[in-house]
Amino acid sequence: MLEITDSALVDQFQTWSDDFGLLQVMDFEGGSNFLRACVINGKVYGDTTFTDVKEITGDIPGKFSLSQNFPNPFNPVTTINFGLIETDFVTIKVYDLLGNEVIILINNEERKPGSYSVDFNGNSLSSGIYIYIFKTSKYTDVKKMTLLK
Repeated sequence: MLEITDSALVDQFQTWSDDFGLLQVMDFEGGSNFLRACVINGKVYGDTTFTDVKEITGDIPGKFSLSQNFPNPFNPVTTINFGLIETDFVTIKVYDLLGNEVIILINNEERKPGSYSVDFNGNSLSSGIYIYIFKTSKYTDVKKMTLLK
């Protein structure tokens, strides 16, 4: 891992990796960009599955919550809503009925109190029932969803 600064003015801070190059660019005004994954010459580095977590509202829910995905059954996209009463690290993983991890929608990312939604695209999966697990440091919940193609 190599860390460098840009010029004598120190406009930005960069983190590089021998494996696949630039990992992070951070400016000193508080902005930061991270490279989570890339494909170089057909070889995949990191997590190339990207999901966009949207904050629905800044209102703080009365409790931690995980809602049933909607629509359910779905083909091929569904939305999962969840709520946090305090800042915490969130993980949402999807599994098939054999217990195999299918995808990580959110991987231990810090979220502030509020209500959020994340979309799940099952386009590459076969029809069936899948389980999604929502975890924070103080709360865990599990729901099932049905993909019909």
